[in-house]
Amino acid sequence: MDDFEKAVLFSFDQTGAVDLGLKARAQSYLDDIKRNPESWRLCVARFPSSGYVEVKFWCLQTLQESVKGRYTSQPPEARLQIKQTLMDWLQQMSSADLPPFLRNKLAQIIVSIVQVEYPGEWSSFFHDLLGMLSEGPALVDMFCRIMTAVDEDVISLEINRPQEEVKQSMQLKDAMRETCIKDVANAWTGLVAAYHSVNPDLTVSVLAVVERYVSWIDIGLVANDKFMPLLFSVMGTSSEQLRGAVVDVVTEVVSKRMEPVPKLALIQGLGIIPTCCQWASSPPYQEDQSELGQKFARLLAALATELLESWKKVDNQVTSLQAVGLAVNAEAAKEATTACEAAQRLLDDLFPAILATLRSPVEGVSVIISPFLLAYVNKLKRTSSLTQPMMRNLEATMEGLASCASFPSEAALLGDSDQDEDGAGGSAAILDEDDEVAHLSRRTELFTVFRNIVKLIPERAYSFVEAQLQGIVGQSSAAYHDVEVAISLLYQLGEGAPEDALKADTGAVGRLALGLMQVDIPCTSHRLVAISLMEAYMRYARVLQSEAGQACLPRVLGIFLGSCGIGHPDEGVSTRACYLFSRLVKQVRGNLAARPGLVHSILTSLQPHLANIATDPPAGTGAQKTPSAVRPHHAGETSATDDRLYTFEAVGQLLGQEEIDGEEQLAYLSALLQPLLSQIDSNLPGGGAMLNGGTASGGAQDRSALLVMQALEAITRISKGLPSALVTRTRPKLGALLMEATEKAQRVPRLLPSNKPLRARYISFLHRMVEVLGSSMMGYFPPALEALMQPGADGQDMCEVIILLNQLMIRFKDALQPLLLKALPVCLKLVHALLPSEWDWSGRSFTPAATTGTKLAGAASASTEDSRERSELQRTYYVLLHTLSYNGLSSILVQTQPPLLDTALEALVRGAASHVEPATRRTCVQVLRQLVTNMEVSTGSRQYMQQRVAGDVCIKGLFQGGLDARDASTATLLLDVAQLLKLLYEKCGDELLTYLGRDVLPSLGAAPALQEQLAQHVRSSDAKQLKTWLRDIMQQASGLPVRSSAASRQKAMTASSANGAMLS
Repeated sequence: MDDFEKAVLFSFDQTGAVDLGLKARAQSYLDDIKRNPESWRLCVARFPSSGYVEVKFWCLQTLQESVKGRYTSQPPEARLQIKQTLMDWLQQMSSADLPPFLRNKLAQIIVSIVQVEYPGEWSSFFHDLLGMLSEGPALVDMFCRIMTAVDEDVISLEINRPQEEVKQSMQLKDAMRETCIKDVANAWTGLVAAYHSVNPDLTVSVLAVVERYVSWIDIGLVANDKFMPLLFSVMGTSSEQLRGAVVDVVTEVVSKRMEPVPKLALIQGLGIIPTCCQWASSPPYQEDQSELGQKFARLLAALATELLESWKKVDNQVTSLQAVGLAVNAEAAKEATTACEAAQRLLDDLFPAILATLRSPVEGVSVIISPFLLAYVNKLKRTSSLTQPMMRNLEATMEGLASCASFPSEAALLGDSDQDEDGAGGSAAILDEDDEVAHLSRRTELFTVFRNIVKLIPERAYSFVEAQLQGIVGQSSAAYHDVEVAISLLYQLGEGAPEDALKADTGAVGRLALGLMQVDIPCTSHRLVAISLMEAYMRYARVLQSEAGQACLPRVLGIFLGSCGIGHPDEGVSTRACYLFSRLVKQVRGNLAARPGLVHSILTSLQPHLANIATDPPAGTGAQKTPSAVRPHHAGETSATDDRLYTFEAVGQLLGQEEIDGEEQLAYLSALLQPLLSQIDSNLPGGGAMLNGGTASGGAQDRSALLVMQALEAITRISKGLPSALVTRTRPKLGALLMEATEKAQRVPRLLPSNKPLRARYISFLHRMVEVLGSSMMGYFPPALEALMQPGADGQDMCEVIILLNQLMIRFKDALQPLLLKALPVCLKLVHALLPSEWDWSGRSFTPAATTGTKLAGAASASTEDSRERSELQRTYYVLLHTLSYNGLSSILVQTQPPLLDTALEALVRGAASHVEPATRRTCVQVLRQLVTNMEVSTGSRQYMQQRVAGDVCIKGLFQGGLDARDASTATLLLDVAQLLKLLYEKCGDELLTYLGRDVLPSLGAAPALQEQLAQHVRSSDAKQLKTWLRDIMQQASGLPVRSSAASRQKAMTASSANGAMLS
């Protein structure tokens, strides 16, 4: 071992045994060699002589770099020596035992030279390569590697290449077509024939090359009477890999881009249709051959898709010609008809095999055929009339879809042979979540196909679903997956069904749904069946509203309330049942009003569930993850709160009806609220749960806070079903119970001020009580706001308070003035403590666009999040000022002490003049307009209006950049600015125009003509005309073309255009 070999071995060392300094010196030594233009000589000398694969790899890698970087600059004799050496190495491959990675690297180097010299200086390359094939398998292997490298490094356009490389790819393919590709294709045939039985792995490599080249060579080079029969004979070999390689090549041949009529001729000439048809009864793969099964499925899908596309293209060509008024001669029409009929006939022949593939139990097989089925059904939707074979195909497809959509047995997924299939065992077992997600995703595609078939043949689809349902009703031995898929198919019928079909008495779908509600369904304890059944009941709730359906109400509601629904042992099922029950109650609420006995029964049945939900909140902040399998039909995001609380919402809907006896209603509501209020009391500091002879631990405090949150949310949900008029006027005793709840809840922010989730839940509670109790809440606002607006509140806290204040102002208007006189100054101080004068009021630093993609860690990330919260607070603050101004409460702001008022006005002006969001600017401008409207004109106010509002906001704010005049939101802002300018002129008169012309416009570099136009428009034009003029000036200042067609505007612009640029 000499120093060179040592250096290579040291540089490749990964064990850590080599000193880092020594390794660095070795790498430096090798880098010096690489920089030498003659480094290739060392490589060609040491590659064959060294016994170390690391040295051989370094030599090949360095030689490749030299060829790519310096080959064209080498003298002819050096290039010839490099080529000759490489070809000599190839010749020696029959005896050399090189690892595959060295063979690949050698192939890449040769292709790098081919890329430069073929066909000009090395036109014989491919024939030279073909001449070596007779020397044995090692040369055939290198042939395959070189042909693969040619495709990957030069020809293939599947990766993005520079334009020069695209041109090079086209030139190489053209040259190969002219000189050698026919001989290469003949070699493929010979190699497959010679090696398929003695060396299947090598044959797989040959076929992998063929697969790469089929897309751009003459199809006759492979689709001929020699190669294709050979492939079909090899397709029956025992080698799974070889069979798969054959199938891949045939798939490429079938998928080759061609005109439709030649494509049909190709498919018929291949003779592949009869072979594929045999797969209907005898699949060409075993159940444990998933990869091979997927390859055969892709071939079948490609074949079917190509037939369908040929049919569509021929059909569309005729239709397109007729659409533009061109006649189609009889011969062309006959040829088109013949082609379409041939495609349809071949598809009909293939359909049994297609549906057998759809039903395949082999993983990943059935999903491959689904896109074709959807395309086929969509094509039939555009067909004028359906033939009998088409109808048979559609009916058979429905059967296949039902079979494929059926959940596999849980035992198969869980590997537990003791699992029941009738539901009892399955209820306790959860399918592997990844398997469920995959199956649900596949069902989505399958049901899309099914719904499209329903649109084509509705009556037959209804009959099919009816037969599926009849097959499970009264069958105690029915498997859960058969029951589930039958109900799911009924559910799918309801999506987009016509109104007439949904009627319970005359509609086919409505009758099926009613029938489902009238009978006992097997396997309802199984979680998947339970969810499907409740989803179906909810979808067809309108059936329950019909006269015939009302008799089914007790049965249906019993499913929701019993062990199959809310009481189901599976948490995902019970949670989903709570949500669906709430939705169902909203639908049938009116029907329940006349049945107090049933309502009483429902409320009684719910008592234990309500108690359990209230006292057993989910851990953490209340976020809950529902297993995927319990949402087979309904896509929804995870709720921020416990979805079981929808049950309380349903109870509120049931109780909030005037038809219920007043005393009973009061008793029910009291029985609901008292445990919840006690739960709040006992879990706040000072209550028994929080302090029981000492201070509660952190875990106990968290648990107590969750219980308080759960109780507050439960009360909030109950109140959603109670009309305000009912609790405040008709039956005020109900309102008194809610007032008591409000009193209890007031302690929450005072006793647990630092618990943000609990604070947010309390504010949500207040929002709801405002809507329900109205003015009765007025006395509770002062202490509530005092508790919520404490020193140290952050941006999120203040946003929540401001949103609450906005609701109160909109709801109570002038009645809120006494409260606002005290609360508004406190709010302003807290806001400006968070948004000081040095805050970036333009919002440029903290808009979503400015922070997207930023990845920070630790304190930097926390600081960025804090800034985002403050930026959101700024926008919310402007909305507060807007709400004040537009609800007759701007006098409250004006009455604020001057330092605080000045700070608020400064924030408003800076936002109106500079914020990057036009919508935010518009909010500020509207507030300013309202303030100016109510402002008494004095020397000081006139100066403020001219300088800050007109100058800074209306003129400088528009023309100092930051806005796109073409944007729709900017256009609405400009209208408000124009209205504000008109209002300012009313207040200040020509003094305003003098100030703008003397001090503001010259500072912007405006030409005198522009100053005159502004004065003219402000005096004489209406707001819309002024807005249009402002937009045109903004566009011209930004270098954008002005699209202004009005004659008057054109005349006004002429003078300014003559002066050149209006704004420098």
